[in-house]
Amino acid sequence: MNHPASEKPGFTWRAVLIASSIALFLLTSSSYIAIKIGALPWPIIFSVVIAGGLIKLLNRGRKVDINEVNVAQAGASIGGLVAAGVVFTVPGILYLNQNRGLHIEWPNPWLLAILTATAGLLGVLLSVPLKYTFVDKEELPYPAGTAGAEILKAGATGGRQLLGIVAIGAAAGVFALFRDVYFASGFAVTALVSVGIFLTLIPMPLAIGSGYILGRIASTSWFLGAVIGWVLLMPVLIGQQLPFAAAKAVVQNLGMGMVLGSGIGFFVSYIVPRIRRLIAPMLKIRKNFLYVFPVLAAA
Repeated sequence: MNHPASEKPGFTWRAVLIASSIALFLLTSSSYIAIKIGALPWPIIFSVVIAGGLIKLLNRGRKVDINEVNVAQAGASIGGLVAAGVVFTVPGILYLNQNRGLHIEWPNPWLLAILTATAGLLGVLLSVPLKYTFVDKEELPYPAGTAGAEILKAGATGGRQLLGIVAIGAAAGVFALFRDVYFASGFAVTALVSVGIFLTLIPMPLAIGSGYILGRIASTSWFLGAVIGWVLLMPVLIGQQLPFAAAKAVVQNLGMGMVLGSGIGFFVSYIVPRIRRLIAPMLKIRKNFLYVFPVLAAA
């Protein structure tokens, strides 16, 4: 039976191969980004553009199936998310060994690869039942996912909007390359050093785009957090005769503590009251699996 293009199953071997290739690239590039700026925006936009471009190129003029692009970009995005799990945890071993006098053995690369791959697989499997609660029922906002969906639509319809996205993305990439080659350390502002304010300006199209996608509230809070920590708190700590390295550590640890505290608060106030609703779809999937598996085995 032939399905219309919009109803074709998107899970194809081509989508899997493209997703795996882009995921490996994003694993390395996202690790660099996360270490450089201390944050990692979800690379869904990059995944959509590259996956859609590759599939369109391979189709040789035939119509692109949006479902296949969606599968390819979703699998590719996992590389960036796995990178976040690695670079925000594993470097802690270096910190503890160098600054706390501990002697923690560096994990075996193969074991680390197996653990990260397993984590990625679990993330995909858990996203199926969690979508029912967070997206279908709660209708929580997902700015990056919404932006990715809009690009998928633009790719399906084509036109000037898609050309504009590709052109701006290419220009941002060229600018970032030029920046990292000629002024990777940014521009230091020395006029306020006397009062304990140390500022370095690094132009980042990625940060600007992420702020736009996240919206005014989230991006403004992100910016205010930097101002409070580095412009207001740092001079106070320096004024208390605290060495610069120690003051910097206080600001960084305070920011990380707020992130962890917010995560714990979200888990306690939002996840725990809904834990039954979250587990119910998982039990349903398990029940269906236990019913189907003996039937398949008997057949």
